Amino acid sequence: MLRVRHLGSLEVGGHGPENPRERHLAAILGELQRHGPDSRASIAERCGLGTSTLSELVGELRGRRLVTESAPVRTRTVGRPLRQLRLDGDGYLVAAVHLAASRSEARLATLGGRELGRAERRWEPGQDDAGTVITDLLRRLLVEVSPDQPLLAVEVGVGGVIRRATGRVINAKAVGLHDRPLGDELLDHLDRLGFDAAVGIDNDCNFAALATVAEAGPTDDRAVTIYVGGEEAVGGTVLVGPNLLRGAGGAGEIAHWVVDPRGRPCWCGRRGCLCTVANLRGLLTSTGMGPDEAEELVRTDRRAALARVDAAADAGDPGVDAALQESADGLTSVLHGLQALLDPERVLIGGFLGALGRHLEPRLSLRWPAAVGGGSRREDESPLSVRTVREPCGAVVDGALLSARTRCLEHPLHFSRSYALPD
Repeated sequence: MLRVRHLGSLEVGGHGPENPRERHLAAILGELQRHGPDSRASIAERCGLGTSTLSELVGELRGRRLVTESAPVRTRTVGRPLRQLRLDGDGYLVAAVHLAASRSEARLATLGGRELGRAERRWEPGQDDAGTVITDLLRRLLVEVSPDQPLLAVEVGVGGVIRRATGRVINAKAVGLHDRPLGDELLDHLDRLGFDAAVGIDNDCNFAALATVAEAGPTDDRAVTIYVGGEEAVGGTVLVGPNLLRGAGGAGEIAHWVVDPRGRPCWCGRRGCLCTVANLRGLLTSTGMGPDEAEELVRTDRRAALARVDAAADAGDPGVDAALQESADGLTSVLHGLQALLDPERVLIGGFLGALGRHLEPRLSLRWPAAVGGGSRREDESPLSVRTVREPCGAVVDGALLSARTRCLEHPLHFSRSYALPD
């Protein structure tokens, strides 16, 4: 196996598979990952491969223990019994961590997606070291791993500004990290534990977006989805098909889109950023809770914080009503800009705003006027598809695992090894 240290180097300023053969292998694995088991004929057609070429590639993937093939199954139609290709990967491991203030979680799975274990840890930024917390979680998951199952990749989600290509955390205020080479530190920790794994660090909103889009179902591979999320303050990203649009490194980050130049000061140094009007702490203070108390509740018990806002909105609290409307107005302004630039297929709203979706969604106004669209597909003024989704607990880890698996499957010659096939 070739050594890839930072998973982000395969995306940002990096490269895809180095040769046509690896691209074809990755295409087959991608089809099986996204769509599940299928026949050779169907996969050959979707990948644009001839029968003999596909057979040769499948043989190599079987030899690397990345796919298996079922016994022949007879159908009611005329012809040979069908065999189905399935994603395997049980001989390889990937892991994911969500580094969040107060409570962090980790998960271990096979490359094929079978979950093997979970771990959680409470910690205090400023008192505990973030790198030590991550290493402790991984150590607990990996303690009984067989030497025959190599750990290929670890993805870590952190709320903040991340340099994906190098794994450097530029600023993650909530977990006390600033200009920290977290990726390199984690590589050193894993080396000491005896694991030669690649590491990826990314914004937690990106990972939540991957999980939410996968759960929402596929679109055309060229269709644009705007994801709005964030556990405590609004964030977002843009996806094309199932993949994040990276840009130069931070495409789709809407938190610091200015919606009111004369608005509240933001920690970034500007005024009126979207995150100053759309954040869970602000919604909590609108219920009458003091700022310090709201800060503590968001940090220690996000569910209780959401429940308080939800109950106040149900009761018709005028302060909460005004705060929700301000959040909706700011988000509407940003989405109108993105709508004009990207012509998205859909908007998915998760995170804390998604959890409050029944209060937020009626306040959004995203109709696309025909006079603006010209020949657009929305010339009938049909509204943009907007859905609020209540994400499951652990969406960030779900997306991080998906990302780790995808990076490895996209580069199968980097991350797998050949075995002798049984006779």
